[in-house]
Amino acid sequence: MNILTPDIARQIIGRGWHVATHEYRNYKGNIEVTQDVGLDYDYCTPEAMQMLVDWKQKFQSFQANFKSIEPEVAGKIARINCNYLYLPKLEVLEVSEARRLSRSIGDVLHIGLQTEPSPEAIEVFIDQSYNFEQSCNYLIDLQLPTLSVDNARILAKHPNEFYLELPFQALTPTALAILSGHIGFRLNLRLTGFDGVKAHAQQVLEVLSRTPCKRAVCVYLDENVVRFESEERDWGRWKRRMDRMGKLAAEQ
Repeated sequence: MNILTPDIARQIIGRGWHVATHEYRNYKGNIEVTQDVGLDYDYCTPEAMQMLVDWKQKFQSFQANFKSIEPEVAGKIARINCNYLYLPKLEVLEVSEARRLSRSIGDVLHIGLQTEPSPEAIEVFIDQSYNFEQSCNYLIDLQLPTLSVDNARILAKHPNEFYLELPFQALTPTALAILSGHIGFRLNLRLTGFDGVKAHAQQVLEVLSRTPCKRAVCVYLDENVVRFESEERDWGRWKRRMDRMGKLAAEQ
């Protein structure tokens, strides 16, 4: 097993291992510097991750290809100061790790899983307060191998925008119909494995278009990958609906 140890963490901090630095000119014409971290390790010790947290660096992106994480490590990863936090290769995600990752301070949290998590783990990431201003600060981006009906129902209740990637064959008609009723402002659904059959993409688009208040479009990224966007037609109307739901939830 390829392990991120405290010794390696010292090399990252002291010598810039696995850190890419980029310079660009912002809209004011000033030069800004950003840093991206890419950690290709199967596992990380709590001590090593704590060292990276204590480093107190600000990153544009922080990607860790860990196959598994302990709850303690998950809690420390959530404290990494970055705009984009990527965990694309986790084999499993239990409720305890999900709960700690849900406290991420970044803008986007991407989690890719080889095994679909339980509804309890998915629900940790779904803010059901119906308060747009006070909902979770990050955008959730999930990559799953399958999608159960129970998990589809939970995701459809998320009042904020979220991204979901699935193999086309893993999306059942029932789960798709449930997702079409997503109460949030925007759903970004990325499906892989189309094999160039555009009729299949059209079928998905038709289901997503059945909700009158939604506007659905599809974009062919290539012959095997299609991205669907289902968005509210009237932001003001959607906001008022969220406010009403928030008041009802507070009264219960």
